[in-house]
Amino acid sequence: MKDVIRGHGASGMWPQRLHDLRIGGRQITGDGKIFEFVPYEDGQTEAFPQIFGCHDGVAVHELQSVSMPLASKALGRDDETYLIQVAIKLGLVETHFALHSHLNVIELNHLQIGIKLRLTEVDSMYAATYMDDAGEKRPLIVTVEAKKRRQRILPEQIIRQVQAAFLETDVDLVAPVALVSAGGGIYVAEFTPIAREQSATLQGLELASEVLYMLKPPVKGI
Repeated sequence: MKDVIRGHGASGMWPQRLHDLRIGGRQITGDGKIFEFVPYEDGQTEAFPQIFGCHDGVAVHELQSVSMPLASKALGRDDETYLIQVAIKLGLVETHFALHSHLNVIELNHLQIGIKLRLTEVDSMYAATYMDDAGEKRPLIVTVEAKKRRQRILPEQIIRQVQAAFLETDVDLVAPVALVSAGGGIYVAEFTPIAREQSATLQGLELASEVLYMLKPPVKGI
């Protein structure tokens, strides 16, 4: 199922009979589960619509890459692990939350990459502190999902990451983020933060901000 849904041509691989019945599918992991059939949403016209991703008109922000060692750049490749490594080396997530997020984040610390949890895997995770509307400091977890070029951002996958973050931590708010290699840069989609009480019944994501960070000079593999 993962091989079916991750590419931009996913809908073309779905059986026409199920499309005619307006039945799609989504990947489910953990407890021996693989996938489940789901009915189309109102207005949905294909099994796997491209809801989020880089597009014409997205805001562009130039980000330096001269701080990366040339040896690291020489090993550049188009995969999720390298994308995460570049993002960490260049402080990409920190830059985004400092300049382009609606959240008033005052501290952000990287915790770990490739976190394998019972229900899912989180490509990267950050611990943050933000100021709420009342001026109080609050803890926040940022989950990061990385995608190669031409791969789809899967809302259900990110939702599982958020739910797993609540199971593993005691924070009450998670801000999910997706990174995608695009056009010689990294597209960042930040989604509206999700409160613990919302997570169990969460069905979709709302885009909070999106930026294409163009790396100067370009980095091999990105």
